[in-house]
Amino acid sequence: NSRNHKIVSWLLCLIALPIMRVELAACLSASVLVLSGCGSSSPSPSPGPSPSPGPGPSPGPGPSPGPGPTPTPPPPKPKACSDVFKSCPSKETDCFLNEGDDASSFSSCDAAIKHVLSDFESKKSAKDMAGINDYIAGGVAGSALMEASCLTVLRYLHTSKNQQCPMPRPPTLPDMEQKAATFTLFTLGDWGPTGDNPGCPYTDKGCPSPCRFSMFANIERIPDSCSTLFDRNNNAQQTVADQMAKAAQDTPPAAVINVGDNFYFGGLSTPLNFAAGVSADITMDYMLNTSFRQVYLNNTNDPDGKLNVPFLGMLGNHDYGGAGCLADWQVQLEFSKLEKNWVMPFQYYRQRIHADGYFIDIFVNEINEDDCCGTDDHGICHQKLCAAPDYPTGTKADEQECMARAHTVFDRNKEWLKEELQKSKADGARWQIVAGHFSDGHALDEVKQMMISAGAHLYVGGHTHKQAWIKKGTSGSQGVDS
Repeated sequence: NSRNHKIVSWLLCLIALPIMRVELAACLSASVLVLSGCGSSSPSPSPGPSPSPGPGPSPGPGPSPGPGPTPTPPPPKPKACSDVFKSCPSKETDCFLNEGDDASSFSSCDAAIKHVLSDFESKKSAKDMAGINDYIAGGVAGSALMEASCLTVLRYLHTSKNQQCPMPRPPTLPDMEQKAATFTLFTLGDWGPTGDNPGCPYTDKGCPSPCRFSMFANIERIPDSCSTLFDRNNNAQQTVADQMAKAAQDTPPAAVINVGDNFYFGGLSTPLNFAAGVSADITMDYMLNTSFRQVYLNNTNDPDGKLNVPFLGMLGNHDYGGAGCLADWQVQLEFSKLEKNWVMPFQYYRQRIHADGYFIDIFVNEINEDDCCGTDDHGICHQKLCAAPDYPTGTKADEQECMARAHTVFDRNKEWLKEELQKSKADGARWQIVAGHFSDGHALDEVKQMMISAGAHLYVGGHTHKQAWIKKGTSGSQGVDS
């Protein structure tokens, strides 16, 4: 219903299209999605905010009065990790397990949790950066807080260590509330800039030095991108952010869906590699303050802070390290505890937004498996570039653990998404939006099948550095080069 939804593209033009699937452009564009309450065949009232006692979806609706089929009972509540494993501190309030997970099914888990927590703390205290390198690459802790938790350790032991422990559930986010019947979402992807590098590698193409050379990924496809389009490329992130801020004055967004590749070319280096000079220009301060807060939240075109809204984020392949040394990706999840508008509590999660008379569910997913295990320039785990001449001082993290982690996380994500889509529909969600970094590939094909089965409405992705509107039945990577 094109009168109720529209995509606004700041790359070339203003267009109005029916909602199907959106692929976001890299760096040079962003989009606006306007939703109103016409997503299902029959309107249903909002059931109100989800209850708060524990992560996971809100229970299904209770039985209706009068005759009819017996309603499906609400799903069992998740169990606190500390109620199952004594090695988990009881003070942790965001770690929960599925109802069927118990200590007897994972007999070695308690001891494994205790060992990882103790070993990490001991090596951290001893400043043994080599000793914790695989822990950091495995998400046990991030450099922002440097604190291992039961949630992160359980995830590590499940995904990296042959599923010694059950996979914890994603933490539950509080429902968002919009008073009007129509609200707006902005979408953005592949925006991660590098700093002003003094050794710009594109001087032979006519680029001055220094430059933010991650902005020139399409230099071969756009031959004059340095000779005549240098400023447009070099300042692409800021230019798009300025347009977002201006658009927000008339159409304030409820949230921004951020589809990943937040920090090129390889996220934040692990402490071991950072100390060795690997991507040392990308610091935590640069990531959170210079590249995010300054550009979006403190934009000079937004004096009233209308762009100060939750950025619902996810990880892209470059956030895991790209093809370089494996990165500290957990640090981006830790940013959620340092900046309220940076939302990324887990590698996959759900955000519910209530409006006047209906609600929508946004499902953020970990869709990077297609890039995990090759040996070329797009193989995250092989870490081809974590060596001379690119990063001669870099230290590779465990490749086999990385591959196991990528496959297992995606498997758990798929199980979670299938269950959550069904519960969302049972709860009465008017719109279901699924988001992930990739816009094509085998992993996304599996996700699309789940969406079709559940009747989900829209997929939002990125990765290909093109702006496209992909119709049903067509392949990905269509569209306008950024």
